Amino acid sequence: MGAREFLLAYNVNLNTLDRRLANEVALNIREGGRARRDANGEILRDADGTSLKVPGRLKAVRAIGWYIEQYRQAQVSINLLDYRTSPLHVVFETAARRAEKLGLLVTGSELVGLTPLAPVLEAGRHFLRKQGKSAGVPERELVEIAVRSMGLDQVAPSIRRRRSSSTTFAPAAPLMSMTAARFVDEVSTESPAPGGGSVAALMGSLGAALATMVANLTVGKKGYEGRGGNWPRWPSAARR
Repeated sequence: MGAREFLLAYNVNLNTLDRRLANEVALNIREGGRARRDANGEILRDADGTSLKVPGRLKAVRAIGWYIEQYRQAQVSINLLDYRTSPLHVVFETAARRAEKLGLLVTGSELVGLTPLAPVLEAGRHFLRKQGKSAGVPERELVEIAVRSMGLDQVAPSIRRRRSSSTTFAPAAPLMSMTAARFVDEVSTESPAPGGGSVAALMGSLGAALATMVANLTVGKKGYEGRGGNWPRWPSAARR
């Protein structure tokens, strides 16, 4: 029996059709690196005949370059064996730097299959800190900044609309259609709306609801005959 860390299937998109250039980026970042060669381009080997390696930059990373006809672009295809050893955002930024040295640009990336929430949240925190912003924002906002920063929706539906291993993120919605937890998250962000007015309206609505509940509890009770119908119903203003 055995077990391993959750494997992330992650692809970095390049502004080229050339698979060889994508593979050059892959050889530079993957842990296994590339074969060491002499001045004539021959592979160097040790006494046992095993080829010598020039190690890559990222541990727990396997990578290869390929061309995707469907996307009309080359990709660095990556198996991230341990996202705690090499975080997702580190893999993205390292690939971007190596691509730039070859005159390439990273145009986005994609996560394939199920993805733990933790590395995406950590990526969101990383990019917020780089901007000098607070990383103490709701999880939904962290996912949004990770998606935008790494171009995770360039070639496939964003993880904002996919189920992760921990939760589901839905698009923005009108305040009255939000869950209580989602509303609280929205209030905690730096956006001015929803703000004090929205919170006061919610508190007022809850107060009106409690008053209506107390009134409804008297309906049909001895001593309150004929009074239940005089209590106000749920205020339409509170619903708005």
